[in-house]
Amino acid sequence: MALRTLAAYCIMALLPACRSGTAPQKQIEQYAQSRFKAYQLLYNPSKTHVLAVENQPAGPAGMLHYLIFDTTNANLLAEGSFRPGYIKWLNDAEIEILDVPGMIRQDEDMNLFKKKISVSNLK
Repeated sequence: MALRTLAAYCIMALLPACRSGTAPQKQIEQYAQSRFKAYQLLYNPSKTHVLAVENQPAGPAGMLHYLIFDTTNANLLAEGSFRPGYIKWLNDAEIEILDVPGMIRQDEDMNLFKKKISVSNLK
């Protein structure tokens, strides 16, 4: 009987923790849906942070927007935009954005248009 009571207590103690684990994900998705018509979520390797990236350029300038979230608490850490190039995780803590300004000269180095964001600096 004591073992059953202990098991029931453990289950009751763990249920709220399980439910709260999905809440940040839903909050992130709801916020991204409120901001973007179409988007994709890009997680870092450890899934501690996520990028919500707009799929279709907004407006005539062709800018794509992004949001950076902490997945443990759904905190919005940063937001920004870039001209269609790319945005990707380089590793667990660093994002790279290629922001090409339209036409580039043949002699220009693409690295001039790359920007890195460290999520540890966003907190």
